[in-house]
Amino acid sequence: MDTRDNGRWMGELVGGSGFHTGRPQSRRWPANATSARYDGLSVLQQLRHSNQYRQYSARDGDRRTDKRVYGSERLARHGERREGYASDLNLSTVELSIDGGAYLPVTGTEAWTYGWNTATVTGGAKDGVALNTRATDLAGNVTVSSTVTVDVHPYIGALSKVAAVRGEDITITGDNFTTSTTVNFPGASGTAIKTFTSSTSIVVTIPAGAVSGDLTVSTNGLTSNGKKLDIWDVITFNAGTHVSAIKDAPGNIYTAFAYSSGDRYAGFRKYTYATSIWETVVNLDNQAIGGGFSYTSVAVSGANVWVAYYDSKGNPVEMSISTNGGLNFPTKVNITTTILNYLSLGVSGTNLYLSGYDTTAKSLTVFRSDNSGATWDDGTTVDSELGGDIGKYASLGMMQNGYPVISYRDAVNKRLKLAYFDGSSWTKRIVDGSGNMGEYSSLKVDSAGGIHISYFNGNAADLMYAYASTAGGVFSLETVVSDGLSGYNTALALDAADKPHIVMYDYSANGMVYARKTGASWETFSIPDANAPTFPSTITAIVVDPTGKPWMYYPTGAGIRQANFIQ
Repeated sequence: MDTRDNGRWMGELVGGSGFHTGRPQSRRWPANATSARYDGLSVLQQLRHSNQYRQYSARDGDRRTDKRVYGSERLARHGERREGYASDLNLSTVELSIDGGAYLPVTGTEAWTYGWNTATVTGGAKDGVALNTRATDLAGNVTVSSTVTVDVHPYIGALSKVAAVRGEDITITGDNFTTSTTVNFPGASGTAIKTFTSSTSIVVTIPAGAVSGDLTVSTNGLTSNGKKLDIWDVITFNAGTHVSAIKDAPGNIYTAFAYSSGDRYAGFRKYTYATSIWETVVNLDNQAIGGGFSYTSVAVSGANVWVAYYDSKGNPVEMSISTNGGLNFPTKVNITTTILNYLSLGVSGTNLYLSGYDTTAKSLTVFRSDNSGATWDDGTTVDSELGGDIGKYASLGMMQNGYPVISYRDAVNKRLKLAYFDGSSWTKRIVDGSGNMGEYSSLKVDSAGGIHISYFNGNAADLMYAYASTAGGVFSLETVVSDGLSGYNTALALDAADKPHIVMYDYSANGMVYARKTGASWETFSIPDANAPTFPSTITAIVVDPTGKPWMYYPTGAGIRQANFIQ
């Protein structure tokens, strides 16, 4: 019988004086088996278990096989099950010695097993633990096999969370833990445990310096296997129900937010990248009673900062202007009395463009200023249809020629569309017309003029991504996330390499998800935030700083939250 199953230590005893040879000795054995002959008895041993073990190989000259053991998962709760087979049917006993201890009887002779609790080794973990097998025949002849040494290391079976926030507790389950076990986070190794529950369970607090990556534990200086843990910083950024954000070339972040109830205000806040300091909040506008502010959008050029927002009580669309990098906003301009939602700003030189959805005409409308926002034209209807509904989820970017390009939803025909300006006329085209597309669109233009758009597939409730090398080019369409009900309230940003990063709302999980493209594939990460987003009014924003770290913003019942993925 030869059943070398995974997860078993295989041994075979063949030949020898006083023994009956039950099969030919010329069998072929795997390369990772070792054979040693003592006193006329050949003991063939082969170690196998699960993929938790590292590769082992025979050492020349000393007839020894080395193996690393990370606790255990199978056959015995936190130990190893050893099995062997003997061709000799005249054996009285087979015994096993562990680490020089007394020989202990195993179960069976021709086919034998022994369950070893690895937590019993010195200090819970130890290198070079010796396992010796010996057999006695009916005539009393004894033979000792070659020695097998194993390195017993702690083992992580699971983490209580796959994503967590710095300062949060996580539970690690596995084997061979002690009170002196330490936890190694990328960026913060040797972290002391908070609670020792048992040799199979410990609790640790994620330290401030931890970053995402493989977490390991160490017992007696011996290190376990790794388990991936995503680390986040998630804080309440400011009160508000709407938020927008943009980044300039040096990496400074400019945010605008609005509150449509309670304090009813529009505000601004700047993060200076070089000093890692958030400036004091600037109050742009406020109302004591009634009304509210929403749909903020911010644009930056040098020291000039413009913030547009919808005022439901006063003049519907207003703008605050700063000429000193956002330290204050002494100038306020009324852009239009038209009720616009989904505001989106862009700037090129002294020309400013503001797109939005005209809630009265139900059309996509664009306003333009040629004097840095001091005065504005009466607006241009870019796309409309009699009795229709076109222009929601408008998102504007600036092309290399200095003119705007806009993604938006055509609700009449249920498709994602694109409109771009050449200085004299607008060109409109379909990006995705496969049915019920285009809600929650977000557009960015990369350094080469490529167009990137994230949006919602209403047919399947998926997160979608579209790319074309130019506004007039052929769009490639990709499904980014198709699990559950995904793709709501998307926001898109580009990193220094023009790779897309997206934050969106996952309705199934009632939480926020971050996605980034690496090569030809997408990685997705759930943001570990106990505060549920305020869907369906979740207006999200994302920027990526020069180091590649994403900064994500979204409103919750606890206010606008800021989430950073720590890499």
